[in-house]
Formats: sequence, structure tokens, C-alpha cells
Amino acid sequence: MKGSFFIALNNLKKKRSEGAVIFFMAALLALLLYTGISVLSGMRQVLDDCRERTHTADYMYMADRKAEEIEAILRAQPETAEYENGIVYNLFGVEYYKEGAEGAQMEFIIADADADRTIGLLEGYHSGALEKDGILLPYYLKSGEGLLEGDRFCLKIGDREYAFTVAGFVENPLMGTPLNISVYQVYVNHERMEEMAAESPLIAAAKCTEHRVRLREGESSADYDQKVSAILTRELPELSESALGLGLNWELMSGGVSMMPTICMGIILLFSALLMIVTLIVIRFSIRNFMEMNLKNTGILQAAGYTSGQLMLSVVLEMGLLAVLSILVGVLLGMAGSSVIGGFQGRLMGLRWTKGVDVPAAFLTAFLILGIVLGVSLICSGCYRRITVLNALRSGIHTHNFKKNYFSLESCPMPLSLVLSAKNLMQEKGKNLSIGLIVMLLSFVCCVGFGMYETFVRKPETFLKIAGIETGDLFVIGENLDAVGSELATWEEVEEVLHFNMATVTVENNGLSKELNCEVWRDPKAIHNELLIAGRHPEHDNEIVLSANVAKYLEAEAGDTIYVTGQGERLPYLVSGINQKMSEMGMRVLLSEDGMLRLNGANSFYGLYLYTKDIPYNEISGKILARFPEVTCTDSEKQTEAVMRTVANGVAAVCVIFVTITVLVVVLVELLLIKTRLIRERKHMGICKGIGYTTAQLIAQTILLNLPVIAAGAVIGGLAGNRFMGPAVVLCLSFSGITKCEFTVPVHWIFLTVFGIVGVALTVSFLSAVRIRKIRPVEMLTEE
Repeated sequence: MKGSFFIALNNLKKKRSEGAVIFFMAALLALLLYTGISVLSGMRQVLDDCRERTHTADYMYMADRKAEEIEAILRAQPETAEYENGIVYNLFGVEYYKEGAEGAQMEFIIADADADRTIGLLEGYHSGALEKDGILLPYYLKSGEGLLEGDRFCLKIGDREYAFTVAGFVENPLMGTPLNISVYQVYVNHERMEEMAAESPLIAAAKCTEHRVRLREGESSADYDQKVSAILTRELPELSESALGLGLNWELMSGGVSMMPTICMGIILLFSALLMIVTLIVIRFSIRNFMEMNLKNTGILQAAGYTSGQLMLSVVLEMGLLAVLSILVGVLLGMAGSSVIGGFQGRLMGLRWTKGVDVPAAFLTAFLILGIVLGVSLICSGCYRRITVLNALRSGIHTHNFKKNYFSLESCPMPLSLVLSAKNLMQEKGKNLSIGLIVMLLSFVCCVGFGMYETFVRKPETFLKIAGIETGDLFVIGENLDAVGSELATWEEVEEVLHFNMATVTVENNGLSKELNCEVWRDPKAIHNELLIAGRHPEHDNEIVLSANVAKYLEAEAGDTIYVTGQGERLPYLVSGINQKMSEMGMRVLLSEDGMLRLNGANSFYGLYLYTKDIPYNEISGKILARFPEVTCTDSEKQTEAVMRTVANGVAAVCVIFVTITVLVVVLVELLLIKTRLIRERKHMGICKGIGYTTAQLIAQTILLNLPVIAAGAVIGGLAGNRFMGPAVVLCLSFSGITKCEFTVPVHWIFLTVFGIVGVALTVSFLSAVRIRKIRPVEMLTEE
């Protein structure tokens, strides 16, 4: 053991550059792996911690009518442990902006900050009564949009503007991020809220009661939601006529809050797995290369009495030492960067990241990296068992090799440097295959990252279609929408009007039952952002479309018959198609207007999606409001931008990580290859100079040695990224109901990836190869 340890230390001294490359890559791997594991394992802890600190409601229901009846129903449930309610104002199409900055639109719930509350506490963010012009904002607006305490924050409701001073930020896990539910809940001074309602009929009409429930220990909020929704639908059917209703349960909404962080960390863990493969390839190359360069020393050690087992142990100890040091550095960097991780998670979740150092994640990271590195080292060092003393002292040469001469110096028309590089390529097939695989993986990941950036950041409409999120150019709510929509459809500025409603239904199949939100469309075929996986849209009143997750839960397929219950009797419906939805974790169903009339006997639309010609929002909304003062318009483009900002931030950060690590790995691998070659063939290059080769020729030959392999790997990886990006995205989003994706990587991103990798490799190769100028044949001869 002592002898093997001594050999390991000396080997590390001999190959300091290779050790530095492996150390850096393994430390980077440890950093990414620890971060991904820590975040994924700690997400639930952060959510639960916030839930307990704020005493968040397990179930929240909001409606603009029947407050006493709803309270009686909720209090009567045996699962209810605590109940309270409060007055709020639910406003659509509210424009918000930091004073002096560009505005956006979102649905806002304005609540009373001074009201006594035991559920949904405004914990730790302001002391005493709120100033009259003060406002408490969701934490997401601090972390995601950069608002700070003391900033002037403005709301434009209808034709009135209200200015506030940001007094603090509150966390609400039920509405942490607009990607989960496109609503911001803010809190203002009681007196100011009453004044706003008194002077604005639009605000007064949005008055609702927010019912908050905490359940007994061990009760399921999802089951409670399903049970209560059925009771409310049956006993208070008039609630379905309101556009202001909203029901949320903790289990569903907490899953939505953690969805985007889970996706981002899942992608980083996937990239960590690829980086681990790259690191192991470099380790294998380092071990095999060192063995080839030190065959004579190996023979001497064997002749001196060292066994193959001791030599193998020295390799394992050598790589084990590097792995332990790199794990320590990587994990410590991950722990030290907890604040950075917390800021990133705050943007995605809309909550503070309260999790500290994750010891189990550190041990798991160390176990995975150390175990795999030691295993690969043991396998690669097995070559020592096949090396004999005589073979080692002959430098591995048994006899002359008569392999086919693919590139003859006499007959090949290519330049001499290129011919010699091609000969080296053919002689070192294993090494070149490893290099090509490394570059291919990096190119693949880079292309997928660029493709995600293109899809989620630059062209979000593609993502919206995949996710099944309808937007339109305008969204209109109000009274008499049936008549309003019919008239708007005749306007010259309006291209299309989609009538939309939401209802609660219970679906059953094979003894399985689920209470779900149901989308109701007058003409389902007209939906723009809809992707059918199987079947077709409903054409008859007895047909229904299930989302992929609902179909999976009910064990149903297109063509099956399921049972649906609404406000009336239980009726059979034919599953005409399967679509995919990301909303509510992919748990939704869809009916046509005729299908809803068959189920409930009545239907009233609460929203209109308008697709207009190229007309500014202010112009068309002004005309609509002048003709129909009873309705409210929302700029869908601005609201979509606000919602997608969360996705864009996460994807952009992941893309930057991918590109940065790709560049670093290409630089490190190329430095390692060139430096190894210069050390290995220094005498050979001196002889070449002595017989007439110029420095420029040798530099060109060295640069061209790895460039074809790197270029080929980059091209193959880029094409693979284009081909497999869709399946990769489906893999990351499958838990949220995404099963079909036709994303592709635009050609210009593939070219950028290929030329970027080749350009970096070419630059590093040239900077490393210029050291050939210092090789002087005369000095080399006198060295002996």
C-alpha cells in the first residue's frame, strides 16, 4: 500500500497538467451535481417551511356571491380545522409598472393588509399598520422583476392610475409565481382600499369574498377540493356563472410552484450526467496515455518486484486523490454559493430560499463521483495485467506492424502536414473516438440549450402551443358576452372570436374518479394553441377530450366511453381525442358548448379570446370599451410576457451554463491533448526540424491533428441535438402532462455551435502549439 501510494504521488507530479484538467472538470461536476441534488431535495422543505411560517391555507375559494352559504358548507366539512374569510377585489387586465418603467398586465387580487388574519399571515415584512400609500407585493416581483422597498409602484385600473410606495414583500405559496397561476395578490391599507372601491365602479364590481381553510392533520387538500367542488357545484350552481370564482388547493398549487425549478434542476442534472461521461473519458485517456508513455518504467517496476495489483492500486489511489480534492472544492463552492442558488430559485418559485447547507446531498455527490471514478480507474488500469516485463522494456513493440497504409506520403495529393495528421488519426483510433464523443456530447447539449432559448425566450408562442395555453390578442370578460362576441365577430378589425368558459366536472372510468376543471369552447376546432396527441376535437354533444395526464390517470384512450357528472345526472361521453395541457399539472378536460349544455342544461361564457388584425391594443380596446362599457379588456401579449418572464429567466440561465461549461471543457481538453503531444513527441519534432521541417509546418500538423475529429464530433452533436431536442424536452416536462413535442433547433444555432466549438479548439490549439518554436535540435542532442 505504501509503495503504491508513493508511485501515485510521483505519477501526479509527472502529469500535473493532466491532473489539473481532471481536477477542474471533477470539481465542476461536483458543483453542478451538489447544486442539482440539493435544490431538488430541498424544494419541498422550502415550500413546507413557507407554508408553516405563513400558515398558508390548504384550500382557498373566492367568489363574488353566496358568501354565507359557502362559509356554511366549508365549516360543515369534518376535515376543516380552521376557517376564515376576508373581502378582496379581483381585477382583470390591470396594468402595473415601476414608476418610469415600461408596464405589463396581469390579473390582480387586492386585499386588506390591516385585516385580522390567522391563515395566510403577512409574516415578517412590515411592522404595525401599513401607511396609506403603502403596498405589499408578492415576493416574485422582488426576485423576478427587481422591485425594491421604497420604489414607486403604479396600478392602472380602467382609466384611473394609483401610485403606491413598496413597503415590503409577502410570500404566498399558493400564488408564488405567475407561471403557476397568472394572478398577483397584493395588500394595501384598509382605508385606501375602501376609497379605491368607492371612487371606481370597476373596482367595486370586482368585490369578492376570499374563503380560507386549514385542514386537520393528515387530510388531503386535493381530496377536500374535489369533495367541496362537487358540493358547491350541486348546491350552488349559480357560482358557475361568475367570472370571478377561483378555487385552489395546496397539493396542486405547490406542485405548480416547484414545476419550473424542477425542470431547470433536472436539465442541470442531465447535463451533469453528460459532464460525468466527459470526465470519465478524460480520465481513461489520461490513464492509458500515461501507461503508453511510461512502459519502460513499468517494466523496471515489475522487474523490481511490483505486482500488477500494486500498479493498479497506484492508479486507483492517484485518481481517488484527485477525485476527493475536486469533490471537496466543488461541494464547498456549492455551499458557499447558496445565496446565488437562492436568488435563482427565488425568481423561479416566488419564495425565499431558506434551505442552508445540505449534508446528505454532499455525501451523495461524493459517493457518486468517487465511486464512478474509482470504478473506471480500476477497469482502465487492468491493462497492467497484460503487460510483461519484456514487452514493457521493448516499449510495447512486438514486431513490425504491416497495417494498411491509408495515406501514402508518395501518392497522396494532400499537403504534407495534412497527410501526417491523417496518419496520426488512423494510428490513434481509440483516442480520437473518445475526443469525438466528448465534443459530440458537448455540441448536443449546446444545441439543445440554444433550441430551448429560441423556443422559450425568443419565440414563446411555440411553447404556448405545446403547453396548450390559449392567449389571443385580447381577452374580454364581463356581462352578456354571448351577444358581445357575436357583434365583435362582425367588426372589420377582429379576425376571430373564441367563446370560452370553465366549469367543474367529475370524470369516471374503470372505478377511478377525479374532480377536474373543464374547458368549454363554442368551437373547439378554432383553438389556436391546442395540440392533439390522438383523435379529434368534439363534433357531437356526447364527446369529450381528455388531457394526456387525465387519460393516463383514468386508463382511458381515444374511442373509450367514460362517465361525466356536472350539476345534473351522470352521463356517458365518448373520448374523441387526447390533448396535452400544462395548466394544473396537465389535469384538465375539454367540452364543446353543446357538450356542456347536454351535461348541465345551461352554459354562460365568461371570457372571449379575440384575434385581431395588426392594430395597437389601446386602439382596439378603447373601441370595445366605448361600445361595451360593461366589459373589461386584457392585453394578452403583455400578460403572456409577464408570465413567460419566469420561464425565460430560467432557460436563459441554463443556456448560459451550458455554453460556458462547453467552452471551458473544449479549452481544457484541447490544452491537455496538445501539451501531451508536445511532451510525448518533443524529440520527434526536434528530429523533424533537423531534417528540414519548418516550425510553421509542425504547428500546422499539430493543429490539424485533432481538428477533424473535433469538427466531426461538433457536426454530429449538432445534428443529434436538432433530431432529439423534442424527446429531450418531453423527458423534462413529462410530469406536467407534456407527451408530444416537435421542437427543432434552428439551423443558425447549429452553425453557431459547430463553428464556435471548432473556433475555440483552433484558437487553443494554435496558442498551445506555438511552443514548438522553442524546440531546437542542437540543444536536444546536447541534453543527453
